[in-house]
Amino acid sequence: SIGGRFDMIDMIDTTKLPDNITAKWVKAWLAERGYDVSKVKDWWRWKDFAKAFPDAREEFEKFVERSTTGDPAWAAYELFRCFGSSREWAERVIENATTGDPALEACGMVRFFGSSREWAERIIERAMTGDPAWAAYCMARSCGSSREWAERVIERATTGDPARAAYCMIHHCFSTREWAEKVIENATTGNPALAAQFMAVHRGSSPEWAERIIEKWERSRRF
Repeated sequence: SIGGRFDMIDMIDTTKLPDNITAKWVKAWLAERGYDVSKVKDWWRWKDFAKAFPDAREEFEKFVERSTTGDPAWAAYELFRCFGSSREWAERVIENATTGDPALEACGMVRFFGSSREWAERIIERAMTGDPAWAAYCMARSCGSSREWAERVIERATTGDPARAAYCMIHHCFSTREWAEKVIENATTGNPALAAQFMAVHRGSSPEWAERIIEKWERSRRF
């Protein structure tokens, strides 16, 4: 979240959107574009910047929509939420994002601001970055997407933490233990070892099965 101390802002690279947009970065970005940032505080959040610099919105939008680094989907979500950017603009940026976590931001647009569920499902299905499995779980739990759809997305996920999403699908969306165990066994990203441990402790999976997953994951991390 936006926050942090303000020092050496002249050494901050404001030509690229960072992975984590901090108050220090926003201050440097504004200063480089001629805004008076003397009033900016180190605890400011998105809404504070929006209130103090409403005229920066259009320039910030152009910067974000051109960005190929960091998390432009998250920036677009916050510009819509706090700066008053249009829904259509934010959705377009989220759709086009190739870095960051567009799937999660699409879910947030549905859950908190009424964007179309079908629109978000399309974004999540094709996401190749971030954690589409977790977004699919959140859509099934909170936004009315079907369990079957979420399970398909989680099964296919090659980024993020599909094992964690599979465990949570049992806990909140009534997926079967057998299905979750299969997802956890096949996971190549995230932390399937932790999910296997939770399955054994909380969902009735056998300790022997969990031990095999944990051993397999530990071996894979040595090489």
